[in-house]
Amino acid sequence: MLLVDGVSSIGALDFQMDEWKVDVALTGSQKALSLPTGLGIVCASPRALEAAKTAKSLRVFFDWADYLKFYKLGSIWPYTPSSQMLYGLRASLDLILKEEGLHNVIARHHRLGEATRYCDSVSSGATKGRYTLVQMTHATCYAEELQGKYEGICLQSFLMHTILDNFFSIGF
Repeated sequence: MLLVDGVSSIGALDFQMDEWKVDVALTGSQKALSLPTGLGIVCASPRALEAAKTAKSLRVFFDWADYLKFYKLGSIWPYTPSSQMLYGLRASLDLILKEEGLHNVIARHHRLGEATRYCDSVSSGATKGRYTLVQMTHATCYAEELQGKYEGICLQSFLMHTILDNFFSIGF
């Protein structure tokens, strides 16, 4: 089984589930889909669905069988859904697939990443997909200064506080 954690990449980078023979791919609403956090999105291949039928692992919260059963009955959700998130997902997918086009979205993310990496004089050069890790050369923490200087910027602490004093990441 090939499982892909595509939370930071699906919708921003080229992803070919069938061609790459991915069995399970997961992503979240908060990255390239441009929604608030709250939706976990899972895609499973026929092979993964078949394997789940005989899997012995415990399933407390999420069981594909529940979703498939309700889907066959004409519903899409076996539990109470977050309706506003599903409406937001529909709107976001319409923007991505119908208005801008997935290839254009991927190209935009690539352009923004290249532009960020072009400014390598402030960057440690550490890049991963659609993120650039920037190392600050001064000992002070710039998080508050950056958030106050640029409207709409959101900095997240990650790993541990001491790293935030020296690094921040830019997502595009």
